[in-house]
Amino acid sequence: RRRCSILSLINFALGDVKLPDWLLRSLFWKAPMQMDAFVIEWLNRSGEFVIDRQQGVWRRQRAGLDGQKVYVDHLLEQLEQGKMSFDEVIGDLIIGLVAGIDTTSNTAEYALLLLAKYPHVQQQVREEISSAMTSRNLKRFELSLVNELHIFRAFVHEVLRISAVVVMGLPHYSGKKPLKLELEDGREYSVPGSTLIHCNTLLISRYIDWESGQRLEKENTDIHLEYWLDPDTKRFKINGNHVSFGTGKRDCPGQALAVRSLYVLLAELLMRYKFVAPG
Repeated sequence: RRRCSILSLINFALGDVKLPDWLLRSLFWKAPMQMDAFVIEWLNRSGEFVIDRQQGVWRRQRAGLDGQKVYVDHLLEQLEQGKMSFDEVIGDLIIGLVAGIDTTSNTAEYALLLLAKYPHVQQQVREEISSAMTSRNLKRFELSLVNELHIFRAFVHEVLRISAVVVMGLPHYSGKKPLKLELEDGREYSVPGSTLIHCNTLLISRYIDWESGQRLEKENTDIHLEYWLDPDTKRFKINGNHVSFGTGKRDCPGQALAVRSLYVLLAELLMRYKFVAPG
């Protein structure tokens, strides 16, 4: 029986409540099949791989850039060792494209717009990166510098807050028993058992004042580096309101990779270009 990682992901998000495969397929079958076909065609056109789904064939035809292994090579090793099926490998790549590459690239685009809109912030971030690189006599940015770059880290996380490219978190189900919640202001809520719950990421990110906790009438798209800087030490710290990647044991497994990718991409661009808004 075909195993589709997208369907597995949906069931994973549902938690304790497991929907039967036949129901998931009837609801979500067409999109996964189209995505499968797209990924296979894309990899075949690259000239690096030969893939035939009907024959179950998937092999590398020529070496990649500099002969180095890439993520697909590691997946193929799992396939050859019988640890993953053909469809699971395809599904894993699709999840990477949809949940990783697309979201990260959209966030990076937002970052460039914000850099152009707030030139003083752009200058602050550039000077901090340049100073750290100079002190270590580096010609290119290295991730080992990140812990020294408190303003830069604050900016990247503020981009995540403002962009909110994933406006709603993945669906979750509460446990079988009712769940009682008590807020800091004393209000109590009772969530019935087996209730579908979405995290309203957009509202938390843009319509809540993270300092007072009050609901805002207008969206907050201004840069607030202070949300991410300790008021005493001015060092970077994660804000408890940060939900861009979800929270708890079911948060995004690609969070570390996504944030590191943004660090490298934006630092390299800032060291080479100045971003200016038209007019």
